[in-house]
Amino acid sequence: ISNIRKVRKDIQIFDVGKTMFELAKQLGITIPEEKVLDKPDSELAPLRATAFEYIISESKKFENFVVRSHACFRWKKNLRKAFDLHYLRKLEPNFFINITDSLLDIYWRLSQNPQWSDQISLKEIIMWREEEMLLTELMASYQQRPVYIIPYREPVETLVKIVFSKEKKAYLSYPISHMKLHIERWLAQKDKYRDKLRKHMIVIDPLDVKDVELVGKAREAYRKRDRKFTLPEYRDLEMDVQEVLDLEQDIYFQTPHRDFKLIDQSDMVVTLYPEPVKSQGVAEEIKYARSTSNKDVFMITNLPLDPFTMYNVTKTYPTIEEFVEKEITRKRRR
Repeated sequence: ISNIRKVRKDIQIFDVGKTMFELAKQLGITIPEEKVLDKPDSELAPLRATAFEYIISESKKFENFVVRSHACFRWKKNLRKAFDLHYLRKLEPNFFINITDSLLDIYWRLSQNPQWSDQISLKEIIMWREEEMLLTELMASYQQRPVYIIPYREPVETLVKIVFSKEKKAYLSYPISHMKLHIERWLAQKDKYRDKLRKHMIVIDPLDVKDVELVGKAREAYRKRDRKFTLPEYRDLEMDVQEVLDLEQDIYFQTPHRDFKLIDQSDMVVTLYPEPVKSQGVAEEIKYARSTSNKDVFMITNLPLDPFTMYNVTKTYPTIEEFVEKEITRKRRR
């Protein structure tokens, strides 16, 4: 969120948490950040209300502004409120956006924060992530406003374009597990295709949330009969094998559920299909897009398709350039 101003300097950002601490300091109230959630609601509610009243007053000076806040907190095995619905009526937001991320990335950031270090488990994080998503949807429904899920790894331009532009939004679908091409080489190629598309439209890449990889690493360690495994890319962060494996079903159920929501918020699905492989994930995404979400599905491929895939695909194109020219550029000219 803090990077928005690099793209749009006319956007003011208000952070509810930071505002609460700044106002408390001005009032001579000392609240250690790592202890703030230990305070009862009777103390936090007035401070949060003061912060929102300040933000609402200041926001009137700006045409465009963002209010950054959690919807809830998980703290010491309890769910804590982080937002008052009363202030939604005063803020009158045009959009609600839930920024989500991979379980491991959230765990890593929290482990580096004194407030959260050793305070929250992987299980609680995966629950908290879903609770934030659901509460954001409920607030948007209450205000009858659009709601979007944006992966943390998406470029900040994605968020800005969703709010300010009329560009078409596409969910990017592609096979992973069954590719004969070396997976790292294929993913690098996929990124190039995605970036080409992003020059002409908003593209959401579902692999920006990488939970399944964590299960794979835990399974590998389990086969070696290891109780722990380390992640060099996270400064040798040590993970408990059984703790991750206990979340396998949660991760496998949440992944398609989240991806279907990403399809719902998109205008279309663009599928990359470079090899004649069977991908259950791609098949389910295509079927959901056409049958449930009523979205067009465009496939980039030179391969012959089976009858069931052809039935659910709106149109195929041999190259991204031809797809962009006929489905994006040409339709803009009309």
